[in-house]
Amino acid sequence: EPGQTTVPLPQQQASESGDMALRDGEAVTGTISNDRYALFFRFSGNAGETVTLRAERVTGDLDPLIVLRDGADHNLPGGINDDAGPATRNAALTYTLPASGDYIVSVTRYGVRDGTTSGDFRLTLERAPGG
Repeated sequence: EPGQTTVPLPQQQASESGDMALRDGEAVTGTISNDRYALFFRFSGNAGETVTLRAERVTGDLDPLIVLRDGADHNLPGGINDDAGPATRNAALTYTLPASGDYIVSVTRYGVRDGTTSGDFRLTLERAPGG
């Protein structure tokens, strides 16, 4: 049984085009919508290094969510943040990297696929001094 061939969803197309590079101190932007509810970024780090990731809404009613994954695309324990604090819906995550290698950051929205917010975001990566 050969099965059916389907047209890839925009979400799948975004993932298949590769993860965008994320560099220290350089903001990257993206748009979350019902058609593309997550974008993926990649950076390299060293074991024991502490990084801070921030996803801030720029337009719309977006409620950003950050998920940090290892290079094999497995979610890291404690590597998720929805709201940086009680006064904001922007996401921020400070994390000590467990191993040297590549990491993947997913920026999505609260509720992920079933979420209802959308808009543009700005994502930044900062490394702790001496890291």
